[in-house]
Amino acid sequence: MACLEFATQIDEKDDKSHHMLGDVYFNGWYYNDALRAYTRASQLAPRNAEYQISLGFAAEFVGDIRTAYKSYQRALRIDRRHEQAKELMRGLVAKGRK
Repeated sequence: MACLEFATQIDEKDDKSHHMLGDVYFNGWYYNDALRAYTRASQLAPRNAEYQISLGFAAEFVGDIRTAYKSYQRALRIDRRHEQAKELMRGLVAKGRK
């Protein structure tokens, strides 16, 4: 984790490092930190559907449903055939109906 944190400080515009750091945080159950890292990666590469999905998934885990919804929408605008984005969006909508 420390190496990736250092990498994001050296090159603050390296979207891949921010996304990888988000993965490390997320897998370590540091969901708010993951959300921040995924947000930065998404800002640096807004046309990356995978980053949008990661952002949305982390947002769901911290209870930020609005951000999750918007992120999944952006992922589908980037790639309307993205099956994971469709599935996550359906799940989010279904949760909202309960």
